[in-house]
Amino acid sequence: MKDAEKHLLFWILALFILIPSSTYLGYKFGYKNALKTKKIPISEIKTKHPAVKEEKKVSYQNVLKEQKKSIKQETKLQKEKEEAEIKQKEYSISCEIAKENFLGFLDYLNHKKYVNKYCGDKDVKDVISEIVKKLSRNPPISQGEGVNSEIMLRNIYFFFRTLSGNEIKLIKEILQRESDQIEYVLRWGYIWLINQDRCPDPYGLLPSLDIAYRYACFFLNTIGGRAYLLRRANPIRMLLSYYSLLVIHRMAEKGKNIYDIDISCVAERLKQELKRYPELALQKEYLNTLEKTSH
Repeated sequence: MKDAEKHLLFWILALFILIPSSTYLGYKFGYKNALKTKKIPISEIKTKHPAVKEEKKVSYQNVLKEQKKSIKQETKLQKEKEEAEIKQKEYSISCEIAKENFLGFLDYLNHKKYVNKYCGDKDVKDVISEIVKKLSRNPPISQGEGVNSEIMLRNIYFFFRTLSGNEIKLIKEILQRESDQIEYVLRWGYIWLINQDRCPDPYGLLPSLDIAYRYACFFLNTIGGRAYLLRRANPIRMLLSYYSLLVIHRMAEKGKNIYDIDISCVAERLKQELKRYPELALQKEYLNTLEKTSH
């Protein structure tokens, strides 16, 4: 037998011996031992994963919570900033400028023919001053209508009994013809009214704050006053109600709301009405002021 044949025979015999031997040894020492090892319950295997997920979940919730807190804080700061800007805008006009603008409006009225028809040769400032004096000497009764019908009748006809026919007609015509300017005129008048200590009124065009308070209560708290407002055009009615409410609120802050009038309900109702009148130039200012006043 040749050497090559001997080598081939040797490797064939070796393969026949090694393959069964390795299979037996692998079974005995590998797979069989693996079967003897302690099996880990599936429940124990799974507990690790939820723990990791729960940890991530808690971490995410904390992040979300912090984000919400941050957003809430930013929203609060933004709201405070807006309120401060609105308040600054509301009183950005000094009493001197408000006074000057108010007097400028009266000078403008002096050149109107319909005003001259009622004032004659008199300056309109003198006519307005006389009206204010009459109204200040005889203010309306702002409560008691429910127990005394005479008070109700007096309030219903209050202006007709206090002012002359020409004075009433003059006021009505100014409100009607100058309706596009009245919104600003009332604002100037209010700013001047609450700052009379710093900006005196040498013409007697403004009542005292105490008298203004009585009329504000009359308009908002009596049948006669509300009936008068209802006869006015809606924008004028709402503006008079708005400034009446501000006067009462201001007196309440001073502890001088002697009629103890709760304006929160009036403020809320007025706020809903004003939302329907975007044509008012200062609508946003009115709504923001009422929002703070009604709480």
